[in-house]
Amino acid sequence: MLRKADILICYEHSLRMHALNSNEQVPIMTSGASGFGIEESSVTPDGKWVVFLVQPITGYDTVNTTVQLMRVPITGGFPEPIFSTRQGTSFFCARSPSSVCAVAEESGDRKTMIVTAFDPLKGRGTELARFALDYPSDIGVVVEHVLLCDISPDGTRLALSPREEGPIEIHSLQGNNSLVIPGKTSHKLKNMKAVRWAADGKGLIVSSATNDGGGEVFHLDFQGNTNTLWKCASYCIGLPSPDGRHLAIYNQSVNANMWMMENF
Repeated sequence: MLRKADILICYEHSLRMHALNSNEQVPIMTSGASGFGIEESSVTPDGKWVVFLVQPITGYDTVNTTVQLMRVPITGGFPEPIFSTRQGTSFFCARSPSSVCAVAEESGDRKTMIVTAFDPLKGRGTELARFALDYPSDIGVVVEHVLLCDISPDGTRLALSPREEGPIEIHSLQGNNSLVIPGKTSHKLKNMKAVRWAADGKGLIVSSATNDGGGEVFHLDFQGNTNTLWKCASYCIGLPSPDGRHLAIYNQSVNANMWMMENF
């Protein structure tokens, strides 16, 4: 069982549990697949499974790349497939007592986001919603990040954006109620990479690229007010903990050496 003091870490080929204030990392996957990498992971609402996406390590990611949604027991074990989907797919799970897990996928023409419920054991379930995407006409097939969509902790609402530049919309799964968050600081939404619900369900954690080539993670409330939480020099994603007391930061950096050669 994942405790409040544990962090779930996905490496390129493995999943591990890392206790806070400790250097201990415990593997929870008994084997990995050569030539494949883990893209993202989540714990199911009942705390029994870790669900994750694996993709082939082939260079550029495109919508024609097939990725596999997998499951593994939180207590450790052998990974098993749930279903296949396309690169760019986003998946998410609410928190108990809700039991909702869902996947957001693009239609074949990249014009629609389709959100479908799934069960870690039974696979795909019922379609929950559809939303129009607003991509540039020349977008092509390259995928730079997963779809901007996440489910609220109580499993009743979706936060999403039809494009990287916003706006961010809140949609109820229990009726026709919807909200477009005002663009008070629309310059912060010019190049979004991830949208996650805050643990209290009263705001969002947004990760965005900045004009200087760096990245920023900020809290966004439903009135459009922002509070910067982290800035980085390249690419970073903020992932809030379920108890709302911690924020994990994925920060990508590149180290390189340059050598001068003579007389070759």
